[in-house]
Amino acid sequence: MIKQVLIVGLLSHVSISAVASVNSDEVMVQAQHCRSIEANLPRLECFDRVFSTPIKTVPLTKNSAVMPQSWQWATASEKNRTTVMGFYANKGDSVTDGERYWLTAPAINKHFAKGKAPVLMLSCIENISRVELVFPEPIQESRVSVSIPGIPVVTQNWISDDTGYLLRSGRGIPAIEAMKSMLTAPQLILRSNAKDVDGLAFDTTDLRSVIEPMRKACRW
Repeated sequence: MIKQVLIVGLLSHVSISAVASVNSDEVMVQAQHCRSIEANLPRLECFDRVFSTPIKTVPLTKNSAVMPQSWQWATASEKNRTTVMGFYANKGDSVTDGERYWLTAPAINKHFAKGKAPVLMLSCIENISRVELVFPEPIQESRVSVSIPGIPVVTQNWISDDTGYLLRSGRGIPAIEAMKSMLTAPQLILRSNAKDVDGLAFDTTDLRSVIEPMRKACRW
């Protein structure tokens, strides 16, 4: 009887070892497949499945994303605004980059709640002209067509940054062309194939005088 128990025990041990060996071989084969995947995220997901890696869920907070510098400048500008309407001018100095100018104006469309309107920012940073739209919530589009109704009408492709909170024209000459068109527009109402941009209106009443120091800094 004791001998039978010992034999059964030995057979069970051999069986478990064999299964473990087979499973180990399968895991190694699957792991080799994961290594052949070039894209980072799919490769990591493959290893997680093979080795049953527990995934820790981290709740996202409103401040989880690191906001772009332009978004921070535009938001701070609007918080510091002392004028009711139009473009609000800001100036900063840097030892390495020299003078910085940026003007901000919120969209004046009536359906936007206070503090929730997109902000148009015109700037000269590091001697480079820039035109950017800053959003209170991220947009989905990565590239949109934007038309500025000046003389002449300027139509450009603007691109979003990685966060979706920032939409910008090309820097330098494209930005200068956009701003020149804005200066001649009787009403600045943007037209676009993106619903978050189409119809955005901005008050340009004092723009021609407010923008002058920035124009001189960027030499146009």
